Amino acid sequence: MEKHKYHRFETYFFILIIGLNLAPVFTGQFFPTLDGPAHLYNSQIINTLIADSQSPLQDFFAFNPEPVPNWTGHLFLSFFKLFLPAFVAEKMMLLIYLVGLPLTFRALVKTISPNNHALASYLIFPFTYSFVFFLGFYNFSLAILFLFIAITYWLKIEDQKASIKNTSILVLLIALTYFSHILVFAILLLLIGLQITFKAINQLLNEEKTFQEIFLKSIKKAGFVIGSAIIPLILFIQYFLARPSIGDDTFIPREVLIKGLQNIQSIIAFDASQEESYTKLIFKVLAFLVIIALYKRIREIEFNTPFFSKYNYLSMFRSILSASSFWMISFIIILFLYFKLPDSDGSAGFVSVRLSLLFFLLLITWLSTQKFSSWFSILFVSVVLFSTFKLNVYYTQTVKHLSSIALACNQVSKHVEANSIVLPLNFTDNWLLQHYSNYLGIDKPMIILENYECATGYFPINWNHQSLPNTKFGAMVWNDVPCIEWFSNTENQEKQIDYVFVLGDLNSKIDTCNLKVKQNLNTHYTQTYRSEHCLLYKRKQ
Repeated sequence: MEKHKYHRFETYFFILIIGLNLAPVFTGQFFPTLDGPAHLYNSQIINTLIADSQSPLQDFFAFNPEPVPNWTGHLFLSFFKLFLPAFVAEKMMLLIYLVGLPLTFRALVKTISPNNHALASYLIFPFTYSFVFFLGFYNFSLAILFLFIAITYWLKIEDQKASIKNTSILVLLIALTYFSHILVFAILLLLIGLQITFKAINQLLNEEKTFQEIFLKSIKKAGFVIGSAIIPLILFIQYFLARPSIGDDTFIPREVLIKGLQNIQSIIAFDASQEESYTKLIFKVLAFLVIIALYKRIREIEFNTPFFSKYNYLSMFRSILSASSFWMISFIIILFLYFKLPDSDGSAGFVSVRLSLLFFLLLITWLSTQKFSSWFSILFVSVVLFSTFKLNVYYTQTVKHLSSIALACNQVSKHVEANSIVLPLNFTDNWLLQHYSNYLGIDKPMIILENYECATGYFPINWNHQSLPNTKFGAMVWNDVPCIEWFSNTENQEKQIDYVFVLGDLNSKIDTCNLKVKQNLNTHYTQTYRSEHCLLYKRKQ
């Protein structure tokens, strides 16, 4: 009875920690990230293109004909926006991730280490608010959620007879992972492949079945997984064939990569000087747990005499290569890729920080399979949770300030007519504000000429180059000055930009180029709205 009460109390405590961990999201009306405004804006475009075939947005935007990844987050946002304001729709999607990640990690730990989940599952909390999450890489974050669900489901059904239900669910989970992020999809297949291999080796070493039986069963499992993933695999191959390398690889120096691991750079969101003391503490806890786990594993290895006998080798391998050892090999492989792959190939970027995050996630998964004393686990989990919530306090303060800027940008939309063409000018030095102009178009149809997603070919929406008008900024066309640019097609009909949105201080840049821009702005446009952070100009009639 006492044990039952403890488990019930611990479950309630875990739910409480999840709730407290949501504080940064509910700090302000918006949860500002680098790419978040663009995702919200493009979800509005998706709904407009579907609902209104006569919308002026049809001339500027078109659906990407290629079934690319990065769809899942946009679908969530587009769906929630059908019946919720944009800022609530975003919070709903963020809740799916921030509540789902701890729960799915806990479910995985329960599956691979049923007697160890109560404490090990708390190790996930420092990694919920990662650097890539604050960059607004929502699809990548959701992909991690689906990875945990998919691998947990696979471990539960791998030895069951294939059925329509099992196959359908696995197909769906693998597809959701692919259409969230292509890198995480590849990691998912790697994990399943390693799990099948290590389980077969473990069965062989323990002489549970004959080699032929184990081999055939493993091939059957692999075939089942490949069959379930066949469509995403084809799309995966086509994705890279359609994008030959441009040969512009960027590598991060090895010493910087090492420091990035020691500081857990993958969860430093804003300011290293404010966050490093806590991330370093979390790293020390994890490093200490790894050392203890390895020490215990070495002590458990069976050394029989004579030392060079066949039986001694089998006994050693039996002790080392347990069925859960593939988690260790997994994070070692990710660590190798972390040091080996470029951070950017000229198109995809932030590869190193993504791999760093995946490395730590697989590391804590492996740690969850190791046995530690209860008092020892409670001590170190307490340190991890303390560091996590100290970081959350800092995130809350920073998000509150950024949210006020995001709200100011969004309020400008009240002074912009629907379906207008808006040219954003960013006069701030804060790189996190690059796409804040997109907050104008998250609740009403609007053509904002700053839309990085449309230019990449990696997202659901592209520029409609065939019908894209020749948009003019007063007397200027798109390539007249190097300090501003927007997409336009000079071969098509001319259209004047209706509004100019200015973020920051218009007089902060006084170079020749920006002086020409301001002169053109004052000649052809009239200021109609002003706030602490924003200006709005409307074209003179």
